[in-house]
Amino acid sequence: MRSLSSSTSRPQPRGSGREKKKTRYRYVYGIITSKKPCDFGTIGIDGAEVVTLHFRDIAAVISDAGSDRYEILDHGVNHQQVVEQIAEEYTILPMGFGHISTEQDVISFLQQHYRTIKAMEKKITGMVELGVRAQWKMDAVMEAIAAENAAIATLRDQIKGRSEKDSYRMQIDLGKRIAQELEKRRDQLSRKVVSALGGHAADTRVSTPKSDKTVLNAAFLVPVQKEADFDLAVNTVEEQYRTVLHLSYFRSPPYSFINLRVR
Repeated sequence: MRSLSSSTSRPQPRGSGREKKKTRYRYVYGIITSKKPCDFGTIGIDGAEVVTLHFRDIAAVISDAGSDRYEILDHGVNHQQVVEQIAEEYTILPMGFGHISTEQDVISFLQQHYRTIKAMEKKITGMVELGVRAQWKMDAVMEAIAAENAAIATLRDQIKGRSEKDSYRMQIDLGKRIAQELEKRRDQLSRKVVSALGGHAADTRVSTPKSDKTVLNAAFLVPVQKEADFDLAVNTVEEQYRTVLHLSYFRSPPYSFINLRVR
């Protein structure tokens, strides 16, 4: 059932290419281990040349920044494509979208956070981030709530046939009861799904739902050799809760497990 994110062909190193830089600022895509200067070609944002900037055996993957601010709707996909292409050849610590700094500040960042970067690299080497998002099939879950909660079912029936004015307070009460029941079920189901999948992962990150419809938004750091087992576990969860949940499943670089910011 997985929908994998797309990536283009693998970039090929072609030397440093740093002599082509003319602007002051650099856009940072991530960090790799490499002592050798690399030029990945003009795959960057706005067709910029993507190269490496080094400290000891680590390197920031950068390109010229033609602006001091980029919009994720316009350039987010390009950022993701660069990270995915380089991840085909290197273990990359991906930066979130929009990191812009000077070369000196980037080098200083590599120097100051060298040990942290090496520890993070060790953690994610041989790993893949697998994201799982679960959303209510709202009509189905509302029917289940009415069937299993006598107080809500009775109140809903009492509202039927009454005018909006006469049933105003009852509707408020019904809305509160439904919201409470949804929250209780969300907590129960999210715990069960994380428990079913977390045993196949080295680490797990669960984000706060951003809408009432979302039950779970979680990322799992999974060893590549266990990915097939994780796939089977997701299929089992999907089948078990298919009447009330819709699952989305995706593979990506480990953004959720890397917390690096160049300032």
